[in-house]
Amino acid sequence: MKALKYFSCILLLSVYPVIPQTISWHKVENLFGGKVYSLMKDTNNFIYAGTFKGVFKLTNSSNYWENLSIHKLSVDELTYVNQNYFLCSYLSTVMFSTNQGISWDSLFSSPNESAISSIYKNNNQIYAGTSELTFMFTSDFGINWEITNLNGIFPPYSYDFISAFELINDSLLFVGSDGSGLFIVNRGSSDITIINNLPNSIFDFEQSDSNKVYCGTSNGIYLSTDNGQNWELIGVEGRKILSLKRNNNYFFAGTDSGMYVSTNNSLNWELKSLGNINPTIYDILIIDFERLSVATSFGFYISNNNGFTWDQIIME
Repeated sequence: MKALKYFSCILLLSVYPVIPQTISWHKVENLFGGKVYSLMKDTNNFIYAGTFKGVFKLTNSSNYWENLSIHKLSVDELTYVNQNYFLCSYLSTVMFSTNQGISWDSLFSSPNESAISSIYKNNNQIYAGTSELTFMFTSDFGINWEITNLNGIFPPYSYDFISAFELINDSLLFVGSDGSGLFIVNRGSSDITIINNLPNSIFDFEQSDSNKVYCGTSNGIYLSTDNGQNWELIGVEGRKILSLKRNNNYFFAGTDSGMYVSTNNSLNWELKSLGNINPTIYDILIIDFERLSVATSFGFYISNNNGFTWDQIIME
């Protein structure tokens, strides 16, 4: 994700909630109704939510959210690393937990105390983006870090945030920023290219196969079929796309004004209201082949039928 916050997290998650089928978007009670920024699940399908009041865990038996946070800090990003290791960042420090988020210790501080704005995991590779167009990389779970500063490559100096990552074909790292556009880093040669044919604000990426990469921007969804060199606007023009997810032939786009769904592999898009509202969608979590959930400015929603109907679980 995507949207710019000052707190980020990588962490473990939990549960298949039992939700009745309905004919509209609904809330599922007890998650305080406030902003939910990020969602993730582990191999056991337990779901956790990062919110502006900390990390919540959804229990299986009662559809009840348990607040796990010792410090009631805003949590932007959640990412499962492995069954026994999760990361969380607060301000400029990357934190880690070995007990499913109950307690945290400091792992690494960003250069110049820059705020952590995004975290991305690909196998054992972990990337942490910060303000001032800088990101950190580790392949040994935080023992050693490599720092890349994109500032100075193309002046003037920028304080923009790194907002999204995507690794393409194990060699090209797409680095999206909120204000300075898209950078492509060749992991083999360390060559860095800036792409000029996209909006300046990039919030998320999604791949459908080795040849297609989708990009969520401040002005709709773009598609590239040549490793990011050229891009075509394919839908939801005029909306800020904060999250993109694919589930078979279904595509989901979380925006600053509701959820858009494509049932034909991104050819056409339709706005799907959550009840009577179209909140900001910060994150989308695919649970299985037809179930997904979304983190929104009005709390947590879940669908059992690929986004056609929804229930909400309210946190308290």
